[in-house]
Amino acid sequence: MANKTNETPTSDNMVIYDSGRNVPKEAIKPILGGRLKGMSNINSMWRIKRLTEIFGPVGFGWAYRTVREWTYEGPDGAVVQHVMIELRVKVNDVWSEPIEGVGGACLVAIESGGKRTDDEALKKATTDALSVACKNLGIGADVYFAEDRGKYATAPAQAPAPAKPAAPKDRFLTKDEVDKLFAEGHRVGKPAQQMLVLCEAPDRDHILWSAAVRLMQSMRALPSVQEVKKPAHAPASATAPKGDDGELGSDDDIKALEAEIGMTL
Repeated sequence: MANKTNETPTSDNMVIYDSGRNVPKEAIKPILGGRLKGMSNINSMWRIKRLTEIFGPVGFGWAYRTVREWTYEGPDGAVVQHVMIELRVKVNDVWSEPIEGVGGACLVAIESGGKRTDDEALKKATTDALSVACKNLGIGADVYFAEDRGKYATAPAQAPAPAKPAAPKDRFLTKDEVDKLFAEGHRVGKPAQQMLVLCEAPDRDHILWSAAVRLMQSMRALPSVQEVKKPAHAPASATAPKGDDGELGSDDDIKALEAEIGMTL
């Protein structure tokens, strides 16, 4: 084909851009997951159709060639296939200078079951490269311009989230409080190790007050081991009374817990 790259097309600068900028809804597919979630994928056949509508059949009004192929292995073992192409278009019987496009696709992916090779990675990378070259002509520009970020951008800019209130403070139990908690556990037959598990504590010195109050409240509703062992004909004693003011698990503790820690028991 003739290559008269020294001649300049006489058409208006924005004609090609405006001819290809709009993308019909049926050619746009939203990306629903992954790093590109929220962006849009333009159907590759629509680009070829638009190139043909604007410039003519491939090989006569537009053409591209692959100038380089290479792979890159990431630190995690994944391998990416890269392709560089040169797109040329003909306007007013004048072929353009090469319009470069570089694309990529995952050749070897690292998945939970091991490595997976994609035998269509080269084709996908070539399609991606052609889309980049088309973007330089303005094809699909409205989609790219609206999203205002490219494939390699980080997360989209978002308005700062309102400041959250400071996390409420908790504390570890004192020795006396630990003794009261374990005495109540002994009353209802809970072994020490089970008490630590229920409080999600590694040892007696690291039991959080909020967890202890909740456990104490649940245990106060249980009968003592002695009551459970009484003969059936013996009169049942009343359940354990609520703690007096100042005791772990008392009503004052619960109110203080709600006020200071912001938790509802």
